[in-house]
Amino acid sequence: MKKRNLLWLLIAFLFATNTKTQLNYVDQQYNFVKEASVLYGVDNQYNGANTNLYMDIYKPVGDNNTSRLILMFIHGGGFVQGTRQEMDQMCIDFAKRGYVTATIDYRLGFYQPSFYHHLLLTIRQRWCGLPRAVQDAHGAMRFLKGRAAQDSSNVNLAFVGGASAGSITAMHMTYVDKLAEEPPAAGSISNVVTNTLNVPRPALGSIFGVLNQNGQNSQVQAVVNIFGALLDTLLIETANDVPLFSYHQTGDPVVACDNKKGLWGMPLGIGQNYPYLYGSCSIEPRMQTLGFTAQHYQSIIYTGNTHGIHDAVLLDTTAAIFLAQRIQEIFSISIPESKQLIATVFPNPANNIITIQTNVLDGVTVSIYDAMGKLCFDDNVTSSEPSFNISTASLNSGLYTLKVTSNKSELVRKVLIIH
Repeated sequence: MKKRNLLWLLIAFLFATNTKTQLNYVDQQYNFVKEASVLYGVDNQYNGANTNLYMDIYKPVGDNNTSRLILMFIHGGGFVQGTRQEMDQMCIDFAKRGYVTATIDYRLGFYQPSFYHHLLLTIRQRWCGLPRAVQDAHGAMRFLKGRAAQDSSNVNLAFVGGASAGSITAMHMTYVDKLAEEPPAAGSISNVVTNTLNVPRPALGSIFGVLNQNGQNSQVQAVVNIFGALLDTLLIETANDVPLFSYHQTGDPVVACDNKKGLWGMPLGIGQNYPYLYGSCSIEPRMQTLGFTAQHYQSIIYTGNTHGIHDAVLLDTTAAIFLAQRIQEIFSISIPESKQLIATVFPNPANNIITIQTNVLDGVTVSIYDAMGKLCFDDNVTSSEPSFNISTASLNSGLYTLKVTSNKSELVRKVLIIH
């Protein structure tokens, strides 16, 4: 695992215990209520039958918030299996942080009349599951935004996450934003022909789907990718695209961390007709080339060989911090006249430079103290811009306390410096 990630758990704990003056979406501090089996749509399955699509919705209790965040999770299962209940715990954990969370059904399956035919299905046949899932995800997000008044949620503060096929769905829902980028399997493909079947498969329609055309969009502010992948990293076009948090193991045999066919490490050549996928190890250099900041792209790339999570607490807390930092960024832009000092400090861990974004334009004082309480840096910063840099090149590697003080209030952060 990368060196910076070995220390994330400590940072997460320190971050969570210093949230007095920030938007607190890291601590799990609320009870929750579950609204189960909410029907959000009906659509045609691969075999022509209508399928009911449900979601389970979790909401915090006692947060007194009328502008809650929306966070939708999508389960995995190779587009042929899995249930929405697999994402229950993540929904619960984030509902306790103050989110309205939901875990959704989506249409599963494609024609595989026998195991033999399963091996011989072409790429386009097999990946009909992806565009259907993406269509359903768009419809589910529009549905969630359409009931914002009922859930006390904010339609402009929506996020999406998933695991495996669910994460593949979440990322294509987010980064496929033009009709020209639709997967080939969304178009008309050859008939299913067997000894007993000759079934036509027309085009599936727009990747954005038709469910819940209620005037809401399905746009999100960030994505949580848990061992998912993209069909092409070029779908992420600029550093202004939606921020991304990724988790992956380097030797994942199901969804490769780098660039391999789906199920590349499974026995019996079961993945031979899957497309090539670009996992988190391939996405990372793309983000670096585009110039994504540490605030807009973070990853945990763990040296392991399973399609799973090596440390659930680490993943949970670092994803929560990433989303909380994104929320801070949005709020610091949207409410610059806040009576309370708002600041985002990144990257964390830092090397030679720390960037501070605040909602104060008339000057702040930045102070840094070492673990023994010794003052190591102190400066008055006056800037006409809400973002400025300070140099930490002269400080030794270690854990420090950073204070940002204005005439409004004081904000405290723990930062780790690694040279």
